[in-house]
Amino acid sequence: MGIALLRMLPDRPFLTSIAYSFAFAISSPIGVGIGIAIDATTQGAAADWIFAISMGISTGVFIYVAINHLIAKGFKPNEACYFDRYTLL
Repeated sequence: MGIALLRMLPDRPFLTSIAYSFAFAISSPIGVGIGIAIDATTQGAAADWIFAISMGISTGVFIYVAINHLIAKGFKPNEACYFDRYTLL
């Protein structure tokens, strides 16, 4: 994702590219730290609800990425086909 972001706008200033790369690289360790802190400080029903909500969000993100980024690119035709030339109006 980070390299794809840099390729989208190749004329971006160097300092901005470094800032985006750093933000992308640091986001996962920060998320892991937040998860460890929440796990260590919550107990009982609150911990179960936090676990269920965070798993629901992560599952939704996984499904979104799988459908929109991975599967959609697999079904893109390499060349235009007959049906791409005409539109029904």
